[in-house]
Amino acid sequence: MSSYADGPESTDSEFDDEFGTAEKKIDELEAKLGRQMLENRELRVPLEVQQNCSNRLQEQLRVQQRQHENAKTRYEEVLARYDRRVDAQEASIVKKDDEVERLVLDLYKARRNLPIKRGYNEQLHNVVLHDMEEEVMMASLSRRSVTSSYIDVQGDGRATLTLLLCDDTHISGVMRTSDGRPYSFI
Repeated sequence: MSSYADGPESTDSEFDDEFGTAEKKIDELEAKLGRQMLENRELRVPLEVQQNCSNRLQEQLRVQQRQHENAKTRYEEVLARYDRRVDAQEASIVKKDDEVERLVLDLYKARRNLPIKRGYNEQLHNVVLHDMEEEVMMASLSRRSVTSSYIDVQGDGRATLTLLLCDDTHISGVMRTSDGRPYSFI
């Protein structure tokens, strides 16, 4: 097949054939280019959609991370508040336990120094509860609160002091004089 540039031997019909073939080739290329552009556009649209989805997901992830950090911070603040409350309550309990211990010891001292009453033996003023001393100290150390106390006088005149504790137990001891003998109201 000769081209237009081949020279004067080319005829009009040959030229027309060549031109037609070239036009056909151009049409094919344009069609191919159009299809390729369409395919590229079809590929690009899902790619853009995917990029948009990816961007949205990344933004959601950043938001969730911020929310997580905020929630963690709030949780730590609440936890710190509760820790402070627990510490304050523990300090309050220790203070109250110290007060109970002081009251138990005050009661013990008061019982040791019972007032003199007309008709009682004068030595009552110097009563020492030797048998109870250790138990009263143990009660105070174990933080058991004394709720009430009473003195029980036996038929022979011997007196027993009983301390009722808040845990429904009691401590009893024979009242003794300062020289260690059982005290007698008779």
